[in-house]
Amino acid sequence: MYKREILFKMELKIVENFKKVLKKEGIVFKDDNTLAAFERASLEFENLVKRGLVKRRGYNLMTIDKKHLYFSNFNTNEDQ
Repeated sequence: MYKREILFKMELKIVENFKKVLKKEGIVFKDDNTLAAFERASLEFENLVKRGLVKRRGYNLMTIDKKHLYFSNFNTNEDQ
């Protein structure tokens, strides 16, 4: 039980320190124009995604189970 109490106290201390850092850094970036511009751009991009005009980048490869649904021929004669 003793080890569990020590771990719990350590966890509380980590959470407390993390909250202090977040509060301090939040004050530092509160009036940052660059950060505000990034936030506006992010909101605009989210709006474009919702409207279907753009899509997020990332892992967009076709899954193996859908790959068989498409057939492509390259550099072949279709008559054969």
